[in-house]
Amino acid sequence: MTYCRLALILLVPAALVLAVACSSLGYYGQAIGGQLKLLHQRQSIEALLLDNDTEPRLKDQLQQVQQIRSFALYDLHLPENDSYSTYAETGREAVVWNVIAAPADSLAPQTWCYPVAGCVPYRGYFKQENANKFAARLAGKGLDIAISPATAYSTLGWFDDPLLDTMLRYADYRLAGVIFHELAHQRLYLKGDATFNESFASAVERAGIEAWIEKHGDEAQKTRWLEYRNRQVDFNALLSRTRQKLQKLYQFGAGQATMAGQKAAIFAELRLEYEGLKATWNNYSGYDGWIAQELNNAHFALHATYENGTAEFECLFRQNNADFEAFYAAATEISQWEQELRSAWLSAQDNDPSHCTSEESVPL
Repeated sequence: MTYCRLALILLVPAALVLAVACSSLGYYGQAIGGQLKLLHQRQSIEALLLDNDTEPRLKDQLQQVQQIRSFALYDLHLPENDSYSTYAETGREAVVWNVIAAPADSLAPQTWCYPVAGCVPYRGYFKQENANKFAARLAGKGLDIAISPATAYSTLGWFDDPLLDTMLRYADYRLAGVIFHELAHQRLYLKGDATFNESFASAVERAGIEAWIEKHGDEAQKTRWLEYRNRQVDFNALLSRTRQKLQKLYQFGAGQATMAGQKAAIFAELRLEYEGLKATWNNYSGYDGWIAQELNNAHFALHATYENGTAEFECLFRQNNADFEAFYAAATEISQWEQELRSAWLSAQDNDPSHCTSEESVPL
């Protein structure tokens, strides 16, 4: 999808789960089968670089990935393993399609629970038609539905994740960001807390990109990243404001017909504000596809999963003097807090964007 962060929907799929319940045999079967197929398709990047038949453009991309992987290890202190030392060609738009569902009068997403990943607000399918069928079943129950294609995901270190052709569509710094994000899940993952996990990984991704460009980028790349990041901040703020309007609407508890009309008015206001943003972006159209969707609560529930705590983690990174190891230690400490306290911390910036300063004490 085209929304900046969700363009990369980097979700942990149920393929991690090897314990198959009879009632979910079909689902787990497709998940395990999809994962095993990817593992079978892997080719050594080193071997591809030595192969004269490898296309020059692909060779350039693979060499860059090796440099990114080394940077992730030595500069960002992300896990040392064989992830992204192999390459798999899928020939597809996405590697998995994720189904998100929420009630028509709530932004609280439905969750599905797995033995390894815990409870998460999405269900991943390796075939789009299977995702469509499952989404149709949920829509038939009156739920708001969104289907998001994923270009990558993490197996949390259970397997050595391959580089995928779906990941190579991005500009160099965004490709680096995808890899940093996925490796961040291997560095810290809290079972059952998707908002914590995705917000943490998104913060590592963004800080990692800035460090990467500072070390390896030229002025043109720095300019492109700054423009991209500013648009990303603006768009996320717009969606956060819209989410808050929807939450107030649902708290009010209006009747179904009244609520539907007010939701439509909120989405119309969102699209009007978006056109104003585009004018400040020289009519950049990268988010047009997201805005043009038939928007519903599922889209905003997923936005909250990725963005509700990212600003707080970015604040924590600054409080730790942009030291990645110190930041990881602080984040790990927070992961051990009680759920209620952790959720309040994740929402602090959302509730008061001005509260974070680098001088604040670090919660260690």
